[in-house]
Amino acid sequence: YPGMPAFPSIGNPDFLAVASDAFLTATVRGGRPGRRMPAWGEKDGGLRPDEIAQVVAHVRQLGGGVKPPDDRKPRRWVEGDPKEGALLFGAYCASCHGPKGEGKEGPALNNKVLLANATDTYLVETIRRGRRGTEMEGFANPSTVRPALAGTELESIWTPLRTWEGGQGVRGSSV
Repeated sequence: YPGMPAFPSIGNPDFLAVASDAFLTATVRGGRPGRRMPAWGEKDGGLRPDEIAQVVAHVRQLGGGVKPPDDRKPRRWVEGDPKEGALLFGAYCASCHGPKGEGKEGPALNNKVLLANATDTYLVETIRRGRRGTEMEGFANPSTVRPALAGTELESIWTPLRTWEGGQGVRGSSV
């Protein structure tokens, strides 16, 4: 609709390849404050846990049956350089996601529910891989307007954004 921000597809196979069932469940249950995704499991008359599990299974089917990732890393493992990350975010991400992650053409990243539920692997892999069918190109490969980012840069780019959740998971960062 004119004037409304773009809405990423929850059935996007690139999204489902990095989103765990726990992440999807938490998103359905708690919604995304400030976005069009309401909470479906926190109020009287909302969905029960088994119904939320059915929604998650259906979403996986929408994406062609993409299986959840097998992520054996801790939820918070990134130890990137927050100063380098702030520079990289400003150079490559802020034009779409906003300088403070408030969202513009791309979705808001400064969302406490997203930050609380997303693992470091989910976030780093999203930056690395990108999302087909959206403006979010993967940063592991170069484009005509920017170089490819190395693994440490991909990790650093996310480090300062973790401070938006109150510093949880950001080791030694005050950005």
